[in-house]
Amino acid sequence: MRQNGKLTPRGKEDYISLFGWLIGKRFAYVLAVGLIIFGTVGLILLSPIRLTDRGSRYRVFNYDSWLLKFYKGKAGIRAASGYTAYIGEIAGGTANGEGTLYYENGTAAYEGDFSDGMYHGSGKLYDTGAGLVYEGNFIRNQVLYEELAGKKTSEVAEKYHGEQQLYNWEQAVCVYMPGINAAYYALTLEETLEEEWATQGIYVLRQDFPAGDEVLHTRTELESYFGQPEYSGTTVAEFQDTVVAWIWKNIQKESSYPKLTMEEPLKNVYHVTEYEQKYELLISTFVKDGYLYTFFIDEDGEHFGFYLIEEET
Repeated sequence: MRQNGKLTPRGKEDYISLFGWLIGKRFAYVLAVGLIIFGTVGLILLSPIRLTDRGSRYRVFNYDSWLLKFYKGKAGIRAASGYTAYIGEIAGGTANGEGTLYYENGTAAYEGDFSDGMYHGSGKLYDTGAGLVYEGNFIRNQVLYEELAGKKTSEVAEKYHGEQQLYNWEQAVCVYMPGINAAYYALTLEETLEEEWATQGIYVLRQDFPAGDEVLHTRTELESYFGQPEYSGTTVAEFQDTVVAWIWKNIQKESSYPKLTMEEPLKNVYHVTEYEQKYELLISTFVKDGYLYTFFIDEDGEHFGFYLIEEET
């Protein structure tokens, strides 16, 4: 019957018993339909979706999806522009475990281990044309540059496959590797029959240094992490220091940089005929875990522009 404009059960025949409770049949019907709809929507949201371009089954989330925060397992993450930017293991709302990060054109940018959304562990770095740039270990989105220090140039070549710029002066070479923001300085090993070259150190052309769970940017932060420096003050730049300072200042488009005169007999091969041998740089040097770290400090006396990693002797 209808009371006050509402449908209400009239007798026992209009009720069903559920766990000892009497529930109106109409209400039970509406409730059942609601549960079916809710369950269907839930299955659609949580079930795998086939991405035909990757040939596998996995769930794909928008980068800002709230469901992503609760998902654990293999999935894809769609960027704001709509393309699938990541496919791999996910936990805590971001990339954790093995996976692949993609450029917008669909080619891989990085494949390997991730931690908290960053390159961390073993991996491969690619350029936009799908060419392999670097294969090795990473830490907090950076190459683990220490594993290149003191290695033969042939060993470095096994890891780095990107573009190179070679600067030579007498018996020394400085090789810039723009694909990983680094350069190395090498001397010939005259005692070997093969006349192999060995890297004396790795210059990292970055203004950040990964240290545990933090990234350091200033001399104050460096001293807090490393302790008191072995040396802090000015130094007269050597050939390799001058070349890297020249590259760095050109990257930063600074108006003043050290004098460097050179010829280019081959593409990306530069024969230095003259460089500023009295060019001075401000440095802070630290020792930790068998490595010597030299940070080249900016004119403000606090921030650093690039740094050098050498094996401690």
